Amino acid sequence: MSERGGSWPTPAQELLLRAALLAGDEARSAWETWQAGTPDLGALDHGSIRLLPLLYANLRALGVSHPRMDVLHGTYRKAWYQNRVLLHRIGRVLQALNEAGVPTMVLKGIALLASLEAEIAVRPMDDGDVMVPSDRVAVAADVLGGLGLHTHWDLSPDRHAAIHAAPFADGERYWLDLHWHALREDCAPGADAGVWAAAIPVRVDGVATLAPTLTDQLLHACVHGVRWNPEPPLRWVADAAMLIRTGKIDWELLAERAQRHRFAPVLAVALDYIARLVDLPIPAGFVAGRLGAPVAAWETRELCLQMEPLTELRRLRLHWYRHRRLRGGEGGFKTLISFPGYLRRFWGLRSFVEVPRYLARERPAIHRRTAGGR
Repeated sequence: MSERGGSWPTPAQELLLRAALLAGDEARSAWETWQAGTPDLGALDHGSIRLLPLLYANLRALGVSHPRMDVLHGTYRKAWYQNRVLLHRIGRVLQALNEAGVPTMVLKGIALLASLEAEIAVRPMDDGDVMVPSDRVAVAADVLGGLGLHTHWDLSPDRHAAIHAAPFADGERYWLDLHWHALREDCAPGADAGVWAAAIPVRVDGVATLAPTLTDQLLHACVHGVRWNPEPPLRWVADAAMLIRTGKIDWELLAERAQRHRFAPVLAVALDYIARLVDLPIPAGFVAGRLGAPVAAWETRELCLQMEPLTELRRLRLHWYRHRRLRGGEGGFKTLISFPGYLRRFWGLRSFVEVPRYLARERPAIHRRTAGGR
């Protein structure tokens, strides 16, 4: 396991990423250095383990012969099987929602595999993400209940106006996140209208659904990835690299989306990092030029906060920024006095007067109650 958390991959993880994503001698050199410094694959962190099938596919394509290739092949076969099972389950969900007249869109790993038609083993997934329109959440939840999937979350309109997704479980195992917004940072009304309008048709286990465009998937991967995590994140880097390498990113639209939704700072640092780690066809000057325009000071503070280890006070400050986003970026007195009401909705409390008691007495439970919306 990783000994420290962070917002960026560790040096060892960077070597692994380079071995999995680069070509030719650069990939071989990174692989040799990484494997020499990794005596026990069983001691790897979860994020690194999930990258091993992609590493195997890249090394196989390069014709690498090494005793560890058999082990890597095993991780590839395991990922293939687990993904096939998950995709079949998600297909059943999509079919049931289709029959109920609920529009659907797949996100994250499923969207990437479906839209790129990639080998299903190269992107291991622990769960599936399906988005429905925000006004169809109750219907979707009923459909999922009919399939034996349930959530402990209150999905009343009052509650789901402040959150973006809820986890659904089959028995004790959570394996589906039902979204009505793509990202937890932006739950404003109409936040995903552009994503829905531009979505592309795909099929999952033979069932018709939608996926965000590659451009919207790239923005999602970067915004979702650049967050502090107990295990330094790296899957988002591989996802972003796979998307950029298609050569089908609409860079002007990407900049417009980032600026409109106030994600320019996070997208800039993410693309700058990726460009330094792996050679990718990112337009020259895109980060400094199109994303370098002045932004509100609070957007920069929000980004810095996201990349710090989470304390209860920092979580509360992040809630303030999300509340501010819900109000169109507006600060001031009106936003301040409406903040307790936002917290009441987010935490599912009956009255805003419960908020101070909840903060004072149940602070350790805050993270547990809000961790489901990933």
